Amino acid sequence: MASVILPQAFRSVVPPMMSVFIALLKNTTVAAGFGIAELGALRASVNDAGDRPGNPMEVLLWVALVFVLLVFVLSVVQRRLENKWRIVR
Repeated sequence: MASVILPQAFRSVVPPMMSVFIALLKNTTVAAGFGIAELGALRASVNDAGDRPGNPMEVLLWVALVFVLLVFVLSVVQRRLENKWRIVR
């Protein structure tokens, strides 16, 4: 089973599974976008008058960069797994 069936299963399962992971990550960012207004209100209530106000656009850009990097890493992992289990014809 480990020599015949599992390699065939990995070849057929890896591309759709990684696509689902990438879609889940992208959908998570969309869902997180709805909480931005709530986080802004929380930040405003916690922020003291003496603290310097942060730039919200800078924070959003950093978050976007992190998610782009995560999607890139998942894409690289998917490509390597597909190349590892590719059938040479």
